[in-house]
Amino acid sequence: MFKQKWMIAGLAGVLLLAGAGIATAANTATTANTGTGAAHVKKTLTPEEKAAKLKAEAEKLGISTAGKSDKQLESEVLAKRKVLAEQKKQEVMKQLQAEAAKLGIDTNGKSAKELSAAIHEKRKAVIAQKKTEQLQKLQAQAANLGIDTAGKTSKQLSQEIHAKQKKHKN
Repeated sequence: MFKQKWMIAGLAGVLLLAGAGIATAANTATTANTGTGAAHVKKTLTPEEKAAKLKAEAEKLGISTAGKSDKQLESEVLAKRKVLAEQKKQEVMKQLQAEAAKLGIDTNGKSAKELSAAIHEKRKAVIAQKKTEQLQKLQAQAANLGIDTAGKTSKQLSQEIHAKQKKHKN
């Protein structure tokens, strides 16, 4: 009974302190927002700032800004972005096709996603094959040294082979 009373009193104290902390934090937040403006509020750009930003982006993309209105610049920037995106897409597709050809995958009529998935699967298969070959090599080596290979992983076999070879050298 005594412990329960102390626990209840302790919980009440914690809740009071937490409530005071929340109230203080809320008060601080409201007073902070009354200043020059909250940092989380998105600033809207003025027309001059928008025009300057658009001109900077146009120049970055290699578009001449001389004597053009903001609407003309905006349409040219959008067109240039589309062209660049298409070029990037074609470049990625070429890389995927080259990688697929290197792995012996048929590329006819396959999308970038399909090629990427096929490449991923082929790489997984190659890795699995190499692991199997490594295990078979270790099993043959272990059998020559008289080590039981039943149910052992490549790592276990490698450790046992190393230990056996070290023992024979000494």
